Amino acid sequence: MSDEKSSKWSEGLKFVQLKKNSAYHDGIKRTPYKAMFGSEIKVDLKSSYLPHEVTNHLTTEEDLQEVIDNFKENDLNDEQQTSELHTSENTCTLCEEHGILIDDMTCPPCSKEADMEHNRSEAKLNLEYHALK
Repeated sequence: MSDEKSSKWSEGLKFVQLKKNSAYHDGIKRTPYKAMFGSEIKVDLKSSYLPHEVTNHLTTEEDLQEVIDNFKENDLNDEQQTSELHTSENTCTLCEEHGILIDDMTCPPCSKEADMEHNRSEAKLNLEYHALK
């Protein structure tokens, strides 16, 4: 509060929370964020899905919005082409619920969900071991 010369302590809580959730926890052998979501916390454009060649040339928010819109448009076109090609009935429940057909691979949402479950169970085991120790 003194650094920012502010009396609004609640506005700083999100930064404290970010620091706590991105700090390595010895008990769970990973950051709390990774234990919960399966990946490290993503902050700023360097950790985004955008190529560095693109982010290095952005100067305004409008430039960023234009790039994101172009990526979304390309993704929609790719999804249409992919869904026309896939005819397999071997889909996971999540994919089935969203009408996605994928051959011989795990879809990104399902892969992410499996990774999150793995990280949570490992974190729990590490915490239990830490408590016994």
